[in-house]
Amino acid sequence: MDTISYKMNLKNTLRNHLLGKENIDVKNRLLSELNITESALKRWLSLSDTNAPQIDALPVICNILNISLYDLFGIQNPTTSLSDEELKLLEEYRKQENMQQAVKNVLNIK
Repeated sequence: MDTISYKMNLKNTLRNHLLGKENIDVKNRLLSELNITESALKRWLSLSDTNAPQIDALPVICNILNISLYDLFGIQNPTTSLSDEELKLLEEYRKQENMQQAVKNVLNIK
């Protein structure tokens, strides 16, 4: 996916979460926590404008919207294809350095 596609997905996600009267609190939080003007936010939402949030604003936006970065950009999270058992194994594997080294030795990974 190219940069333009990511930017359009970002704009569409923001539009979906912010357009509508019921989302005034979310909009006000974005304005306040990101210290931006309403006109800047409108440019982010405009599909014809090339402006988009700076990269350091993305985690704040995700937190306010209660979504992941994957959701923000409209891409599939690669871990969603893992089963619950696989996720648990991965979590346990990450906790144990000796197991990580053993697996590397077995697979001949340096």
